[in-house]
Amino acid sequence: MTLSNPNRVWVLTTPGSWRGQCRIARMNCERVVNDWSDAMAIPCPRCGRQYDVTLFQFGRTIHCTCGERVGRTIEYRLEDVEPPRFICDVMLGRLARWLRVLDYDTAYESNIEDADLVRRALDEGRSILTRDQRLPEEWRIGKACVVLVAEEPMAQLTEVVQSIGLKQPRRLFRRCLECNVPLEVASAEEVSERVPERVKDLLGG
Repeated sequence: MTLSNPNRVWVLTTPGSWRGQCRIARMNCERVVNDWSDAMAIPCPRCGRQYDVTLFQFGRTIHCTCGERVGRTIEYRLEDVEPPRFICDVMLGRLARWLRVLDYDTAYESNIEDADLVRRALDEGRSILTRDQRLPEEWRIGKACVVLVAEEPMAQLTEVVQSIGLKQPRRLFRRCLECNVPLEVASAEEVSERVPERVKDLLGG
């Protein structure tokens, strides 16, 4: 996806089921640096040097030769994604598992770069969860990025619940904790060859 007009912002919503493909719509974005009407370049706020607008896709920022960070804030509105979907950065693997326990669609890749993290989040309508305080400075995507302070997974989960207002799930353990795919009901016969013997013993055969 490309941002060809600096006065537009991509808005990610999900029609019907939240499991469906994200529908992309455009809406006017609040201007945050002077007047960028029909601008093809973004000026450095310190020295005024001009940079091509295509350098700032997905809210990316760059450092000017004078040392100032140059960018433009774009608000990606995810309010219509219900229930909310997440992607955790490389530091939050255990939090991702707990969100999956609560049946929240939570993507996680252990070696993903920040640029790919942001692109995937915006393409799939996900909020980014991170402990990297530099990420929202380097990628100005507004409320689509939630920076957590806590170090322990349960404390991080509390932060997410409070900051986003997550609802209590009706059921737990409805998706795979490893790959995030929703679980399906299967008979004992269908999965017998895949169940470890110790588990069969616990279940009585």
